[in-house]
Formats: sequence, C-alpha cells, structure tokens
Amino acid sequence: MILECLPRLEKSDIVGRERAYQRRLPGLDATTSGTTGTPLALRRSVGSVLVEEAWISHHRGWAGHRPGDVTAVMRGEVVADATDAAAYRYVPARRTLLLSSYHVSERAVAGYLDALRTHRVKWLAAYPSSIASLTAVALARGLALPPLTAIFTSSETLAPQTREAIESAWGCRIWDHYGHAERTVAAMECEERRYHLVPGYGIVEQVDDGLLTTNLTNSLMPLLRYRVTDTVEGWDTGRCACGRAGRHFATVAGRMEDVVIGEGGRRIGRLDFVFKGVEGVLAGQIC
Repeated sequence: MILECLPRLEKSDIVGRERAYQRRLPGLDATTSGTTGTPLALRRSVGSVLVEEAWISHHRGWAGHRPGDVTAVMRGEVVADATDAAAYRYVPARRTLLLSSYHVSERAVAGYLDALRTHRVKWLAAYPSSIASLTAVALARGLALPPLTAIFTSSETLAPQTREAIESAWGCRIWDHYGHAERTVAAMECEERRYHLVPGYGIVEQVDDGLLTTNLTNSLMPLLRYRVTDTVEGWDTGRCACGRAGRHFATVAGRMEDVVIGEGGRRIGRLDFVFKGVEGVLAGQIC
C-alpha cells in the first residue's frame, strides 16, 4: 500500500501548525473537544459535513427513524435562557427538542421528562454521560420515564454497565456511533451490536498502539495516517450476522467523561465548553 510509505501523523505534529494542514477555501471551522487539554483547530469542507449528516441519518434509519421525525438532542448544545424550570427549547423548523446537558438536577428533571411527553418524542440523540445523568436523577426521584423507540449515542465511550442501565430504564435499545472531530474514521453499530466501518469514509490501518486513519471526505484538511489512540477489539472482515458486509469490530474504548455534581445535585458533564471561544488559551485543565 502506498500509504505505508508515509510517516505517521500525530496530534502533536499538528497542534500549533494547523494552518499548514488546511486549505484556505470556503468551509467551516471547528475544534476538537480539548478534553486532552490541547484542542485542535479543524477546517471542514461543506461536502464532508453533508456526508457526515447523511451517514448519521442512514444509521438512525437502521432503528426505524425517518427524516422529519421529532427528535430530542442532548449533546452539549447550549440552550438559550435555560433554567432549572425550563432547561429545553423546541425548534419547530428542525422538529428538534434541544435538552440542556448542563442543567440536569433533581429540581429540573421533571421538566425534561414533561418536555419529552409534550412533544411526543420517540427518538433521542445524546452523549452517553448526558443521558446517563438524566436517567440516574429521574430514577432516584422515582419518576416514570416516557417510552422511547431508540436512543442514539456518540462522542464518548459507552460502557457496558451504562448501556444496560439506560436501556433498562427507557425500555429501548441504544444505537451507538463511533467517530471523532477529526473525521478520519467512523463506524455504526448494527442490530448485532457490531461496529461497521462507514464505507468510503476513510482508510483504517490497525497498529499496536491504536489506529492509523486517513480521511477521504474532507478536502480542506485531508489528514493522512493520523493516529487515533482508541482501543478497538474483535475485528472481522467476514459478513456480519446482521447481513452487512465490510470490516466490523466488537468494542471500542476511547474517551471517558467525568461528571461534576454541583449545588442542588446539578450534574454537569463535557466541560470542554468552558474553553470554547476563549482567545489566547493554548492548553487547559479542570481539576
């Protein structure tokens, strides 16, 4: 393979030199979460963003979701004017109920559940830490959870015990999606709980200390042999029991998120938002 002639690319090679890896053409700016303490500035082509959204929609379709279905989202979006009494906002044009990831508490939890019922939500997309917090607080208060058809998780490692607790409480299964902000690798969980690499998304090489990944969709920042430190196990190249072909694997272990419990039992996860939009910060750490 020609790629094997190229050197590995580490995150440390890029940080501080991002512009050298980017094409300055019309596109969208983004950053990694910065949970390692050093966020990476990214640039995405419009085409790559559309491809990403198309695959996410396709994956949700495996669970029966269709474009236009009312969906709740609890993935770190900042809900304007959120309070303990109303930590959510419905966006009619998107048929989306935005739930704050930062206001989960004993006082606020009933409002979340009422909003889900009011808008007849059957589908929920969330960070594992966010839906786990909402579930734990609701169960602790003895509140009945509205029925959902499926929960879609991504962006964090979904621990087996967390999956079991959430699925048991909500009476539906989780469909997990694996990927990262650099958009060099993506995989979708099937009915057999196997993760299928998204075809045409990128090239993935297995190495002892993670994965070497090359994106094929982002023309504005095409990272080649970029090392991802996540641990992936149970690779298989045969046809999965779900009927789908292509490479797939059993488990992935990556970023784990802590949750801060504040005054009044308020649970806050994904603290990377603290540094977003702040100029002059090279690295940060929350202790």
